[in-house]
Amino acid sequence: MELKSLVAFLERAASKNKVEVWKVVARLLSKPSRKKKGVSVFKLSRVTKSNDVVIIPSKLLSGGELKHALTIGVWKASKNAVEQVKKAGGSVVSIKTLVEKNPKGSKTRIIT
Repeated sequence: MELKSLVAFLERAASKNKVEVWKVVARLLSKPSRKKKGVSVFKLSRVTKSNDVVIIPSKLLSGGELKHALTIGVWKASKNAVEQVKKAGGSVVSIKTLVEKNPKGSKTRIIT
C-alpha cells in the first residue's frame, strides 16, 4: 500500500471509529522520511511486554534479539527483523491489517 493512501485510510478509520490513535499514526507517517527513525528489535524487547500490540510508523530494524511474542503493525520491516519476531512467537503485519483487526485501537502502543 502506498504511503499516501495508508495515511488517508488511517484518517478515515480515526474519524469513523472516533479513535485518536489512528490520527497520531497518520501524522507520524506523514513526516518527512529524514525525520523518521527506525525502531530496532532490541528497543522493542526493552519497552514491551509479552503479547503487546505495537505500531511502528517507520521501519522495523533487526538490531538485537526479541525474547517475547508481539503483534507488530509496521510500515516497513527488514527481512531479518521479521524473522526475529517470528522466531520469538510473534507476528508482523501491515498497519492496515492491524487497523482492520482492531478498529478501536484498544491496547495498542505506538513505538517511535
